[in-house]
Amino acid sequence: WLTHGVGLFAQAAFTESDASSGGDVPLVPKEAFTAGGTWIHPSSLQVTLSTNLAWERESDAAGGGDLKDFATVDLNVGYEPFRRHLALQFSLLNILDRDNELAAGIPAPSRTALVGAKIRF
Repeated sequence: WLTHGVGLFAQAAFTESDASSGGDVPLVPKEAFTAGGTWIHPSSLQVTLSTNLAWERESDAAGGGDLKDFATVDLNVGYEPFRRHLALQFSLLNILDRDNELAAGIPAPSRTALVGAKIRF
């Protein structure tokens, strides 16, 4: 039943940054990686499972230390019935509810559910 449309994807980013104060630009990871797979059914159902990895990054411009690396796993499900005039989307981000920080002392969102719809004319 997985023979209709399967795709794999990967993206890597390597950043060399230098802030005007010296050192790395805060909150920008030196290395980041995203990979996943998508399955598409002819009935216009699409399921994507992906993982996002980011390695250590500078916490602030004052050189207050590094933020830890982190990984998240995300699930996206889309359905486009009625000859693609309607698009329904459901996303579950950070499925494993991993703790990480956006900035020093500022936690990233925990498990997050998103629901959306589009109408095309």
